[in-house]
Amino acid sequence: MKRIIYVLAITALCVSAHSATLTKTAEGYLAEGNMYRAVVTDSGEMSSFKLAGTECLVGEGGCAAEPGTNLNKLPGGKVTASGNVLTVTGEKYKITYTFTDKNVNIKTESDSAKYNIRLTPTAFARRPDLSWHAAAMAMDCFDRFAFFPGGSRNLLVEGITVNWWSWTYGTDITLTPRVNTPADTEGYNTAAKVPCKELTVYSPTEYRVFQRDRAYQTVVRFAGKTEGDKVKIRLWGKSLKGEFDVGDEIEADKSTGAFNGSLRADAGGWYKASIRACKGGKLIKEKIINHVGVGEVFIGAGQSNSTNCGQFQIKSETGMVVCFDGEKWQPGSSPFTGTHDDSVAGCYYPAFGDALYRRYKVPVAVASTGHGGSSIEQWLPDAVADENYPGHGRGAMYEFLLGRMNQLGRGGFRAVLWHQGETNAICDVPTEVENMTRIIRSSTRDAGWEFPWFVAKVSYGSPEHPSFDPIRQVHQTLWDTGVALEGPDTDTLTGDMRDFEGKGIHLSPKGLKKHGEMWAERVSEYLDKVL
Repeated sequence: MKRIIYVLAITALCVSAHSATLTKTAEGYLAEGNMYRAVVTDSGEMSSFKLAGTECLVGEGGCAAEPGTNLNKLPGGKVTASGNVLTVTGEKYKITYTFTDKNVNIKTESDSAKYNIRLTPTAFARRPDLSWHAAAMAMDCFDRFAFFPGGSRNLLVEGITVNWWSWTYGTDITLTPRVNTPADTEGYNTAAKVPCKELTVYSPTEYRVFQRDRAYQTVVRFAGKTEGDKVKIRLWGKSLKGEFDVGDEIEADKSTGAFNGSLRADAGGWYKASIRACKGGKLIKEKIINHVGVGEVFIGAGQSNSTNCGQFQIKSETGMVVCFDGEKWQPGSSPFTGTHDDSVAGCYYPAFGDALYRRYKVPVAVASTGHGGSSIEQWLPDAVADENYPGHGRGAMYEFLLGRMNQLGRGGFRAVLWHQGETNAICDVPTEVENMTRIIRSSTRDAGWEFPWFVAKVSYGSPEHPSFDPIRQVHQTLWDTGVALEGPDTDTLTGDMRDFEGKGIHLSPKGLKKHGEMWAERVSEYLDKVL
């Protein structure tokens, strides 16, 4: 029986759960945390610090004399490792590297030296919200700053001094990788003085859906930059209550041109939004966003049947379903981009969104984050992935999911839709209940607010083995204990609901449509109670 499942579950990887690793390699000492990979050489210098695969360092970092001495490094020291701590002892100094899941701390003990590290100079960003300050002698000096190497991550560097040639010095430096939020990107663009031609709009964007609250309303945020001094904002269209039209005027920051404002909006859409930049009472630029919604937003997670692994792609029939991939919002037809596995076939979300729209008459958005063949263990916050699959770094898949949650923000989505079980079909029930409970509770803690998880009952392997009791018991226990809300029982999707003429583990177009409708039914039972 186990052998059958190992074949049908696509790929069930063995994953251990423990704290940050520190391993001796040919490069030196390799440390891996949630979102970083660092290397310290045998002489005690940090030679690499990668964030999401991007190298953040130029040259090597180690102990040096005070600024102004041409970075003359002190003699190399003796390196000793203990757990997740590296100690470098030299003639006149001592460096202690402490590697945790979340960050790296570098502490220097010396009367005459500080630790120095050189970061990629093109990625520096002075951030007013990170307490930067200017020092004497025309040198840019900071006690903390954000560093953007590209992509969706940034690096918070604390306890340092930065000068114009891009070296950092400090006696107690902390490097903390973070997931970019829209506010991070906006702040970076403003601080780095990204050029603005009359008007740049960060929010709202085309097809953005804002999560409504229980009062059938929400706040639609307007943000951007302008050369003007005032911005007139307006939102109008058809809400659930009828025609809707609201507007306001906000001032732009005199030094940066940044503007921030909001409008309280009823559930509905698509709305149109206008942003009109004015200078000296005259209109200089106007932008119209044609699709802004106030409705329902969800995050999808799990393994292949939560991603784009259906036999064929299906489309939304209503035109009111949206996909959010972490960077952009776009009309929601298969595939739903933004998954951890980058799959590109069919998914159930178009049918799910259509069914919810027909019931509630508001736009529906889904951010899909799953990975085909993934196990529960691989989603743990401190899971260690295989070298090539599904990703590098401690808790890579959990951090990917959490990153999407942070991008949507507090109150920015209704719930998580979890569809996973095939890989763990034969399992130790108490262990997997504990693991799932940890994933769920960690996500609300780390995101900083409470939101529900819906968990489907799923274990289907083949027509000969359509269900497996152990993992179904796990799902039932999560429901019974209130850790998760009840999702659909998709083991009932058999026969022509499956691909390859009913012989496959994934779903046919007919099955994808039914799958979406089943999810919509479960979610509707919950929404009818809370709305």
